[in-house]
Amino acid sequence: FLGRGFRPAAAALTIAVLFADLWVTGATFHPYVSIDELRPSVPELLRRTDVGVFRVLTVPTEEKSSRVYPNRLMSVGVQEAGGYSSLPPDRELAYLRTVMQTDDDLLSLWNVRFVLRASPGLAQRGYEEVSFHPNRPIFLGKEGVTGEPRFFLPDEGDAVASELRVVAAIHGGAELRDGAEVGRITLQGPQGEARVVPLLAGRHVSDSRVDVPGAGPFAHQSAPVAFDHQRTNPGGDHYGEQIFYASLPIDPPMLIVRASVTQTSRVGRLAVYGLGSFDPNTHEVTQIWNPEDRPLVYDDGQLKVFENQRVLPRARLVTNAVVLPEGQDPLTLMHEGPFNPRTEAFVEEPIPVGIELPDAPPTLEGPVPGGTAEVAEYSGERVAIRTNASESSLLVLADAHYPGWRVRIDGSPAEILPADYLFRGVSVPPGAHEVVFSYEPKSLGLGLVITLTTAMFVLIVATIGLTRAWAARERLRRT
Repeated sequence: FLGRGFRPAAAALTIAVLFADLWVTGATFHPYVSIDELRPSVPELLRRTDVGVFRVLTVPTEEKSSRVYPNRLMSVGVQEAGGYSSLPPDRELAYLRTVMQTDDDLLSLWNVRFVLRASPGLAQRGYEEVSFHPNRPIFLGKEGVTGEPRFFLPDEGDAVASELRVVAAIHGGAELRDGAEVGRITLQGPQGEARVVPLLAGRHVSDSRVDVPGAGPFAHQSAPVAFDHQRTNPGGDHYGEQIFYASLPIDPPMLIVRASVTQTSRVGRLAVYGLGSFDPNTHEVTQIWNPEDRPLVYDDGQLKVFENQRVLPRARLVTNAVVLPEGQDPLTLMHEGPFNPRTEAFVEEPIPVGIELPDAPPTLEGPVPGGTAEVAEYSGERVAIRTNASESSLLVLADAHYPGWRVRIDGSPAEILPADYLFRGVSVPPGAHEVVFSYEPKSLGLGLVITLTTAMFVLIVATIGLTRAWAARERLRRT
């Protein structure tokens, strides 16, 4: 447009304008900080090497500059349960969502030894001074399973109580009659004394859908409501559900050292969202929500680290493989139904021909089966495990089952089975063996073949072209 004489100046001006535009945009779009500021100061306990391979779970936060932001741990080599990929597989996301809802065996099964939270932590709702998160119960029972207590400690030490305040709900308990016992809260004192407080359907707690039109009939009435998902969270997963409140007298008052929650009914699942003890002298409510098996081991005012004392090893042997038919969701069964990850694993059909799975009688309380599984080598593309089992067992590696992984037992190829919804399983015979998982995706071999074929094609075409050019020059030279 300006003419041939102005073309060099126009090109230079275009480059200068683009450079200035990108510079200004970049300087204001994203803050610039030094590498040292990006590297977090990680507590030494997260670098432990005496406990084998383990993961940490970082509770999400919206503050990206926070030391608790998950991706900040990648630079120091900490293995994060949620991973560092922006495109995780669907099953990993579903598993993570379930773990974030309820602190149960799924966390231990994932080999999560430490849980990281920002201080002071997640914002909690409150009802009658009892703090709770409406989507994250501190205790969640399982369908048909009773007598498994979970222990909690009062916040900031022992607490005097003349009244116990409970925020709870029942899931799938429409058949419970009014006044039926669904759970027990046991309060323990410093001298070993114990006080048992029952939770009754229709009086202290009710089915979460008891007031939802068309959801009945229910054999019990509604307890006082502490939270209504329908009114406060219309777009949530629990739309139409409610959480209930109960005030239970403690007479005479006692000093509480710890408390346990136990489901006593095989019908439905008891969910306790919050516990609080009312002190008649100070008129203050102390929260009872710190899991006894999840002690606080580090707190610097910005970061809190809790250690999971029930963590399972990265590789474990089980003697009972429960085969689930196609279409049945193992994650739901693991989360809601009877499931003991220390002795059993869920395997999904179809099972390859020739694979024999161990089927010892299931137990919810037995000892860990005889045998060991020791991680001898661990890297991103290779995991070597030494097993020594007294009987045929299923080895479960708590790493994501993903296409491209291969397994060999003492050098011989074997089959990887999807185990416990997310992980890798392989059937191992009795005795001592070496099991090696290696990442050998077919796409790598296919890509190599395509690359070599393309290179050969380019070489042949180039050779033909050069030959023809040489022949043409020879003809010209002769003429």
